Amino acid sequence: MSGSRVVSENVKRWPRRLALGLAAMLVTLLALNGGSSSAADNVHGAVYDWARANPEQDVPVLIQTDGDSDAVADFILSSGGTVQREFEIIPAVETDVSPAFISALAGHPSVAWISLDAPVVSTGGSDAVDTRYLTTAYPFAVNAPEVWNGDVSRTGRGVTVAVVDTGITNNNKDFKDGKKSRVLFDVAIETVAEGASFPAFLNDDAFIAAAVERGTAIGDAREYTFVGCG
Repeated sequence: MSGSRVVSENVKRWPRRLALGLAAMLVTLLALNGGSSSAADNVHGAVYDWARANPEQDVPVLIQTDGDSDAVADFILSSGGTVQREFEIIPAVETDVSPAFISALAGHPSVAWISLDAPVVSTGGSDAVDTRYLTTAYPFAVNAPEVWNGDVSRTGRGVTVAVVDTGITNNNKDFKDGKKSRVLFDVAIETVAEGASFPAFLNDDAFIAAAVERGTAIGDAREYTFVGCG
């Protein structure tokens, strides 16, 4: 009898423990979403991933606005936040926000999209991607063979691709193809970051674009004419 009574008591306690566990999970989710029961539609999922992985840190984000960046910046400042940068060429604001503020920020009428301003990390170490695998894997990842073998084969012939970026240098081999591909002009603004002894943009996305679009190693449309402006 005593054994059955213990089992009965444990069974009665189980729903209560489950409810407490679910409540704790709900509190965590609400904190990450700024009090909202669901993720905002205009917030990239990586923002929430960062918040979950770094619960004690502010989340670095880039906010695309509807054009009224001043209103968004003022809202952040009035809420106790700090604006890192308000862009002039594009309608965007760079800031670090607490996870609890994400939902309120996403609900601002002038906020169009919030994405993670992820830190740039070097891929040049011992754990770097072996580009030999990209020569076989990448074309299939982007369904390039279907384009090559379609009714009209598309290899980039007759198409000119222009890359405007701070990472262009004349030494990029993808811009050296005789008179066909070239660097149109090169303006050096800040080649070495403060406190660093190497070019800040040595591995910038312009080089990635060069490799993807027409690169000698993994390019899928090597007949492009490539023009770099950076």
